Amino acid sequence: MLKMTKSNFFFSFLTLLFLSTTSISAESIAKDSLNLIEFNRALNGGDWKVKWDFKQPVSKWYGVRTSKGRVTHLTLFGNNLKGKIPAELGYLTGLISLNLGNNHFEGNFPSTIEHLDKLERMFVQNSELSGPLPAEIGLLDNLAYLGLKENRISGDLPETLGLLPKLVSVYLDDNQLTGTVPASMATMDSLRTISLKNNNINEVLSSQFVEARLGNFNLIGNSLTFEDLLPLKAIASQLNRCGHKTLSYDEQAILELPAFLELYPKQSSIISIPELTSVSGNVFNWFKDGEFLETRYSNDFAIVKMDAFKEGVYSCEISNPSIPDLILNTTDIKVTKKKWNGEDFNDQITVSSGLNIFPNPTDGAFSYSFNHKNSGKFTVTVTDVLGQVFFTEEINKADSSFKGNITIDGLASGIYLLTVKNDASKFSGKLTIIPRD
Repeated sequence: MLKMTKSNFFFSFLTLLFLSTTSISAESIAKDSLNLIEFNRALNGGDWKVKWDFKQPVSKWYGVRTSKGRVTHLTLFGNNLKGKIPAELGYLTGLISLNLGNNHFEGNFPSTIEHLDKLERMFVQNSELSGPLPAEIGLLDNLAYLGLKENRISGDLPETLGLLPKLVSVYLDDNQLTGTVPASMATMDSLRTISLKNNNINEVLSSQFVEARLGNFNLIGNSLTFEDLLPLKAIASQLNRCGHKTLSYDEQAILELPAFLELYPKQSSIISIPELTSVSGNVFNWFKDGEFLETRYSNDFAIVKMDAFKEGVYSCEISNPSIPDLILNTTDIKVTKKKWNGEDFNDQITVSSGLNIFPNPTDGAFSYSFNHKNSGKFTVTVTDVLGQVFFTEEINKADSSFKGNITIDGLASGIYLLTVKNDASKFSGKLTIIPRD
């Protein structure tokens, strides 16, 4: 009988350990391969540019790297993957690096990605991802680099992004994100870059970002206003400190004005910019037909006594010294002069073609007279500038001249139009009503 020495026992232990480890590795790679097969099936693997040969070992499959019996890298950039990313991706728990960019996905990541706790790099740009990011992304404790640019990711950023202890860079440019940047991201020790260029971020940013250790905070091309950015004033005032631009935000909200404004001659109106820009210190530079018009310091612009010279396309650029290097722009508003019953109204007329109105202004009782060679029936009307009729009557003109009297009770102060016409002629005059106290 062989005597068990210390050296024999140690050799036997190593042999058992090796066989056990080999068995575990074989089982792990087998599970990974099954998950990859399902991943391939779900994403239209038969149409991939470079297909997998399942007769070969997993380590020989295109874009797959293995180490110590696990799949550690999956790189299928631009390989014509199509469909919804299956849950099986989250079961590749040995993954360290994932690159699925330039493909054609439906929806977003499955919630099973929470199991990828060894993942350090995730890049899936320009791949048609849509919908909100799953909150489970905040459970990837080793994730350092997250690149999801040029997709259709929408909704608010999950607060759980601020729970990633090793996150260094986040690139989510050119998506459809809304809301704000989670305040939890401002206190991350490792985070150096947040790039959210060309999204729809539109809510106030946390003042905690002033204390963040970011080297690059890119917010260009979102929907923020001065109010939303004011909490970061301390960063904004030092944009070029030491030649380094920490915060970038120089294109933001486009403020909506009505597309059209039609006014009757001599009518006045106000163009109002939404109150969301009403921060103290705003400067409003107005333009007409692309040429600078005037500077104002309130969020409205008056069109006074409309005439032909005021017709045109108006717009405004707004700046604020507290948020340097940012100009908010409005959409264009086209201002035009209305026509009266489809005809140009002579806005200079008080007496027109022999029509006299007296007294004018009046409290509602007045006379009128006009001369014309034609006799016969005429219609007399009094309307406001919107065309509402307050008085109408038929008159019979027998001579070349005619004088009439009108009394209208209860008219509000304002400008009205007196019109006398028949089939061949028309006389118009402006009537000013000022009621007695």
